[in-house]
Amino acid sequence: MRRSIPYLLLALLLAGCAAGSPAPEQVRLHALEPLPSSQAVEPDDSDRLRMAVASMIAPEKAVRVYMELGRYLEEELGQPVELVQRRTYAETYDLLRSGTVDFAAVCTNVYVMGNQEFGLELLASPEVEGQATYRALIIAKSESGIESFDDLRGRRFAFTDPLSTSGRLYPMSLLRQRKTTADAFFASSVYTYSHDNSILAVVDGVVDAAAVDSLIYDQWVASDPDHAGLLTVVQQSDEFGSPPFVVAPHVSDELHGRLQTALLDLVQSPKGVQILQGLGADRLVILSDSAYDPVRALVQEVGEAP
Repeated sequence: MRRSIPYLLLALLLAGCAAGSPAPEQVRLHALEPLPSSQAVEPDDSDRLRMAVASMIAPEKAVRVYMELGRYLEEELGQPVELVQRRTYAETYDLLRSGTVDFAAVCTNVYVMGNQEFGLELLASPEVEGQATYRALIIAKSESGIESFDDLRGRRFAFTDPLSTSGRLYPMSLLRQRKTTADAFFASSVYTYSHDNSILAVVDGVVDAAAVDSLIYDQWVASDPDHAGLLTVVQQSDEFGSPPFVVAPHVSDELHGRLQTALLDLVQSPKGVQILQGLGADRLVILSDSAYDPVRALVQEVGEAP
């Protein structure tokens, strides 16, 4: 049985308050709206640039990080930048495909799909410790006794998003290798719609295991010394090119170049470095399209639409 859990993070946060620590910000995934600064998302002939975000992290955290990036780009480009956020990767994909937004931060599978279907183009990708790659991780609680993917048979599992490479395609490929399905293999499965929600779902025991992005998992582990011993990685994928910033095909070559330069130059200023830290990156770099061939191979292996 598979379902989405729009109330998951709120439930986890409320449970965490029982320990007596200050209550963290509450995120209600069922009540997401476009950002307050956003107007009706309709194409027009103004010089406003529209940036979409497919939230790989919980929505309110993503809003803070990308609003700062939007302000930086406004200063660098000399034109207004409007941030448009949607709950699912598919909604962001539709904004790019329709030309409603100009550029976006997306997952790798959204880039691969959009590049093939309507000519979505790369802008820049995050680099961490000299590597512009990431892996899909299958994680479980350290104390659970789960040591391999096969130990998850009959357990509860969290996917991230139906279009996610690490949060869906990779675990689906493991199921395909075993000639089974999620419904047959797991006792139940859910979609959390962000990688940090999936991590918290495992920590709090809402699920037994989850598939997550290694960049976000590593950032979560590094954020608190107490996190290191809570979870274990029971299986991991080969490397994929990092989740990129992309530009819609209607954007001119001139604007494409200015956007790319502004993103690459983040590392040159204290404010830019602060934004990069929020993104969990050391800098942004240009990757070739071939860096995403492993994602294409995974799509082919799974052999199905989400």
